[in-house]
Amino acid sequence: MLAGVTGAVVPVLGWALLALTVLVFLPLAGRATRALPAKVRLCRLGPRGRRRRVYVHSVASTRPGAGAELMTSLAGEADQKGWLLVLDAGNERLGTYYSRFGFARGGAVKMPDGTLRVRMWRQPQDWRGSR
Repeated sequence: MLAGVTGAVVPVLGWALLALTVLVFLPLAGRATRALPAKVRLCRLGPRGRRRRVYVHSVASTRPGAGAELMTSLAGEADQKGWLLVLDAGNERLGTYYSRFGFARGGAVKMPDGTLRVRMWRQPQDWRGSR
């Protein structure tokens, strides 16, 4: 008798879990879809060429100066390996900060949520020279 009840409940729980998952993630998919045109415009602002690109997602720390240390280290490794570093600064203040590490500004795109993203990149530099 218990096996019959369990067999009937399990599919219902499976469908309920699927419905809950769809309800939770569908709004996220909608926002991501609305942001696609802006992301495509942002990608077109980057430099041309076939050099290997490494996208820097975020650099942050609670310790003062740790972000700058990490960015300096990353820039040094990118120079040695010939990587083009690419990032999207979330505001003008961050754009000024990243320019200290050799990043050049491409252009800005207004995202659907109203925020501005500034595409920036840093060409690899001669690792024997100075930045």
